[in-house]
Amino acid sequence: MSRSESLSHREAEKETLEVDQSERRSRVESQAAIEEGKEVSDEELHIGDLKPDPNNARKHNPRNVGMIEDSLHDVGAARSIVIDEDNVVLAGNATTEAAASAGIEKVRVVEADGNEIIAVRRRNLSPEQKLRLALADNRAAELAEWDIPVLSAIRDEFPRAIEAAFRDTEFDALLAKGGEEKPLEDDDKPKGEKRFVIQYNVIFDSEEQQAIFHRYLGWLKQRYPDMETLGERIALDLRYRMGEIEE
Repeated sequence: MSRSESLSHREAEKETLEVDQSERRSRVESQAAIEEGKEVSDEELHIGDLKPDPNNARKHNPRNVGMIEDSLHDVGAARSIVIDEDNVVLAGNATTEAAASAGIEKVRVVEADGNEIIAVRRRNLSPEQKLRLALADNRAAELAEWDIPVLSAIRDEFPRAIEAAFRDTEFDALLAKGGEEKPLEDDDKPKGEKRFVIQYNVIFDSEEQQAIFHRYLGWLKQRYPDMETLGERIALDLRYRMGEIEE
């Protein structure tokens, strides 16, 4: 590495460190202001700054995420999500994934202390749009499934969390189902073909990699608008890149 390259590398590291320190100071100051009862101005993040919850006990499938994405395209964003002080998504992982795929990059953060309800107001929606928004929101939640191994791990480490969410009979019934892959509903299967929904977790080595991946999801949506699911878009793009098919 040349001297100029070495200096450039050190400068980049210094800039990254300064940004990280600034973000940490901002979080500490915001938390202190909240504890003192002061108003805190909204913070703006890039969607790539958000981190999926490693303990998320819900498994999201293409139809589930795709329905949220379609709703985002049709009526825009309306649901809030919940993140912690490290930008880990505690509630709304599927919404975050769908938003990234839909090309929504801006995230407005509202600091809260748990003593108020945060309401998202959407004006000027038609009666049909309001119904579509509400139905998609509820139906998409129904289409997600419980991740049995994650639930079992949570029960072992935080049993009271499971007790607050499930009755014993309900949890036992979930465990009895096991973690088998579940076929899509009949209306989602091509005739004569049996398909399964399989979920993969992507582990990133850095926040930069995660941000690039989210931009890639948005690019895929624009590149292959006729593909209904993220899996179809990725598979088609990979086939192009591997030379299996031509443009």
